[in-house]
Amino acid sequence: MQDVGSKLMISNPEMFLSNVINYFISHHKSLIIEGVRHRILIDLIKQQCEEFLLIYLDADLRSRFERYSKRNKVIDSKLTYEKFLELDNHVVEKEIESLKLISNKVFNTTVPYKEDLLRLVDQKIPK
Repeated sequence: MQDVGSKLMISNPEMFLSNVINYFISHHKSLIIEGVRHRILIDLIKQQCEEFLLIYLDADLRSRFERYSKRNKVIDSKLTYEKFLELDNHVVEKEIESLKLISNKVFNTTVPYKEDLLRLVDQKIPK
């Protein structure tokens, strides 16, 4: 999946983002996009949206590996820590850390954060 995402980002990030936004925005007034890994997509989202909030969920590698391993996907449960580190070093993952610097809010996910996150989202998304 990383390779597919990387090819889409290299070939035409504007079209990639436009397709995602157009698909979802036609069904909803507000939109939450998760998993953005590229600064160019953040910049494009800002251009296309009246209001924008970037939230960064921060976790150390070991915590991320433990969560990844517990997902309900058979392939994830068989993943070794070494393989996880290899995936984490994939080119598509390289910009993630830099997004923390431009985020409106950073949550440390190794401590309880979900209530604060939900409160923030409730404040920003019109009912």
